[in-house]
Amino acid sequence: MIAIFISWIILVFILLTFGDMLLALSKRICMQAGNYNLVDKLLAGLCLLIIPLSVWSLWMPSNHIFLLISIAVSLVYWSIYRKKASGIFSSIKRSVTNLTKIQVLLLIVFGLFSLYLFSWEQGVYDSLVYHHQNIRWNEEYAVVPGLANLDDKFGFNSNYFLLSSVFTFRFILGEAIYPLQSFIVTAISIWVLYELFKSNYEIKRVIIFISYILLFWVSIYFLGNTSTDILPNFIAFYILARITLYPELLKTNKVLYIILPVFLLTCKLSFFPICIISFYLLFPLIKEKKYKELTFLVCICCLIAIPWLIRNVIISGYFVYPLYQVDLFSFDWKVPREVAIQQKDYIFTVGYYFLRTTLRYPDMSIRDPLAINILADIIYLFTFISMSIMTYYLIKHRRKANAQVWLMYSVFLLSIPVWATGGPDIRFISGILCAAIFTGGTLLLKSNHLPLIGKTVSFLLMIGIFTWSSHNLYNFSSQTYNSDIISHIIYKPYSVIDQKRAQGIEAEKDFTLYPLNNGVTILVNSSFSYDIFPSTIYSTYAKFLPIDCLEARGSSLQDGFKAKESCK
Repeated sequence: MIAIFISWIILVFILLTFGDMLLALSKRICMQAGNYNLVDKLLAGLCLLIIPLSVWSLWMPSNHIFLLISIAVSLVYWSIYRKKASGIFSSIKRSVTNLTKIQVLLLIVFGLFSLYLFSWEQGVYDSLVYHHQNIRWNEEYAVVPGLANLDDKFGFNSNYFLLSSVFTFRFILGEAIYPLQSFIVTAISIWVLYELFKSNYEIKRVIIFISYILLFWVSIYFLGNTSTDILPNFIAFYILARITLYPELLKTNKVLYIILPVFLLTCKLSFFPICIISFYLLFPLIKEKKYKELTFLVCICCLIAIPWLIRNVIISGYFVYPLYQVDLFSFDWKVPREVAIQQKDYIFTVGYYFLRTTLRYPDMSIRDPLAINILADIIYLFTFISMSIMTYYLIKHRRKANAQVWLMYSVFLLSIPVWATGGPDIRFISGILCAAIFTGGTLLLKSNHLPLIGKTVSFLLMIGIFTWSSHNLYNFSSQTYNSDIISHIIYKPYSVIDQKRAQGIEAEKDFTLYPLNNGVTILVNSSFSYDIFPSTIYSTYAKFLPIDCLEARGSSLQDGFKAKESCK
């Protein structure tokens, strides 16, 4: 917990710095101050930080060196703008004064329970198969040509992996932690609770809070490790909740709401429908001939997207993998077209399997327990009801309906078909669906306060987090008779590798050397790659380029990989 807490402090420091830089620059160019809260600035920091990091990654490994440079830049920035720093502390202090002492205490308790929750690393399949390996490749090397030939899932190239590689703190701990995801989730959770407490449990915020609880618990198995779905889903939920509560922010905070959806696109391609918000806010600038402001915002979006596209081409040979239909290049490292086709079909097939299982056989899933599938079914049902409410409302009040309702309805209306045809797994769209739930709910219910419901649900959330975390630790310790777990998690998260060791399993021993050509050697395993580098799985139902078809492009790992001519 200590390691996670310190890493969160460093994340706050760096993201707040880069967020303030971006918003200060936009203020000078766009002549608009905006009304940005702390979470807005942290998310703006992600958007700016990814720009130099993406460019850096084309030539250099993305690891602690970039982290130390970012810390140095932050120190210099705040030493120059000391008044800004004191202003941020003053605004936080003012925000706290809006709450009672009990409410402040509850937020602190929630933060501590979150540290407790994230001290246990869940054994998520994708994390152990390729997420940790992807992050490790970013740490050890500049972008590697044809890396997707080693495992074609590397071709997805989420910017979440690139950002995570900077914050593993491997150079201090000797092994990686992954605090970025848990930090963003905790920050958004505290904001949702703050809005609930500040409003004295106003009904809109109660509905948003209940929707958020649905999102939180349906994602619970993926929160404690790495995921390309969590960040986009939770940030999308946050954006849409902010617009619902403060529709005027579409005018005052347009900088963030134009840029942030583009950043989400580079984390998860299927979130491109939320870019409707970006286009909606850019169009008036064209109409009003505000070309200076328009040019600035388009340039920032391009600086986020173009390096990401370049990395895509270097890693897989495609602009966007696995969209084989956009086939513009003929590099020797390009993933074979047949592999891209199989991967795209696999994404849909697996998503359809989990949707069908959730709806028809919720107790028979190979991944999710019955409780999670029931929760997913509740989300599907409430989404259908909310979309029906929104449709009726907008037809009946089509001339009087607020613009933000139409905007959000458009996001939902495009997101759901994209999800249904691309890979209909709940984890790919949970944030959008839960946002649809509170949007319909806030249209249906009149203004009121529900203190009893709000207090009860917030109390149950905290008890649920504590119970869940304790249950995981108790079950494991009772199976392994390991009395050192508590002392371990106080220091740092209990990783999957730590869990294996406690069970008497040395994961490293399951790997064997696999020689390629030109003296290049990798490690192979029949189950998971974990964080053991450089490695891949020898064979699995989701690996479409056999390792026998792999060859090195040069004499080092940095030179990359390609498919043998006989396998193309």
